[in-house]
Amino acid sequence: PACVWAVFWGWVGPGTSKPCFSARSCHASLAYPRACSRHASGQSRLLGGPRHFMKWIDTYGPYKRVKGPCTEFQLMASTGLEDAQLLRQGAEAKVYMGRFLGQQCVMKERFRKTYRHPELDAKLTSKRTLQEVRSIMRCRQAGIPVPAIYHVDDAAGVIYMSYINGGLTFRDHLYALETSGESPDRLLAEYGKYLALMHSCDVIHGDLTTSNAIWVPEPGRIVFIDFGLSYTSSLAEDKAVDLYVLERAFVSTHPQSEALFQTILDVYRASWKNADAVLRRLEDVRARGRKRSMLG
Repeated sequence: PACVWAVFWGWVGPGTSKPCFSARSCHASLAYPRACSRHASGQSRLLGGPRHFMKWIDTYGPYKRVKGPCTEFQLMASTGLEDAQLLRQGAEAKVYMGRFLGQQCVMKERFRKTYRHPELDAKLTSKRTLQEVRSIMRCRQAGIPVPAIYHVDDAAGVIYMSYINGGLTFRDHLYALETSGESPDRLLAEYGKYLALMHSCDVIHGDLTTSNAIWVPEPGRIVFIDFGLSYTSSLAEDKAVDLYVLERAFVSTHPQSEALFQTILDVYRASWKNADAVLRRLEDVRARGRKRSMLG
C-alpha cells in the first residue's frame, strides 16, 4: 500500500482541484500501512508535535477532505462511529469508545443541531471543534496532562483522542480519600499547579468541575478533559471566572469545601507569578455572584 498518511490527507482548497497533500505526491511502496520517511513529519504533527499541529490546523483546517484510495485509516474516519460504543451524551456532544489504527481511543462527536440553519451549524461545529483541539494542543505543549489527539475531522465535528484507562474522576477520588481518612493535599496541589500552568498559557477551560479531570493511579497524575467550552484569553477577568466556576462546583458537590478550594488557590498563587491579579479579580467576581444570588 501507499503511504497511509499521504493517501488519507487528500486535501483540496475551495474552488480548486489542486491537491495540497495527496497520495499522488507520495510514491512509496510499503509492506504495511504506515508513514513513509517523506511524510513522517505529518505523523509527528498529529501524534506529538503541538507547534506543527497547530500550524497545520490553521493552514488546512478550512479545507475539505476528498475521497482517496480506501485504507484502514480512512475507514476508521468514515465508519468508526457506527462500530463504536457510546459512553456518554451531553448537550453538545456524544462520546464513544472505539479503535483507531489498532489503538483504543475516545471519539467525541459534536452532533448536528437541527434547530440551526445547516450552513450556520456546519460553521459553528467546525469552529468549535478546532478551538477545542487548539486548546488541548496548547496545554499539551505546556506540559499539562491532557488526552493525546490522534485525528480531527472538523467537517464532521469528530475528535479522535487517547483513551484514559483505569482512572477515577477527580470528584470520586476526592471522596475516596475523604472516606479513607487520607489527606487530599497532594491531589489538590496537583490540580492547582496544572491549573496555574493552563492559565499562564492563556487557555480558559470554560467548564472546570470536579468531573472534568481524571486521576490516573499510574503514574499518579491528573488528566484534564472536556475542553468543549474552552478558548484563549489573556484577561484576568476570564481566568477569574474560570476559578469561580470551579469554586461553585466544589460548593455544590463537596460539603465544607472551603478549605479544599483554598488549598488549590494557595498552590495556584505559588505556581504562577501573575496569579495575584487573577485572585484579586476573583473577589470582584464573587461579589457579583453574591449580588445576583440575593436579587434572584
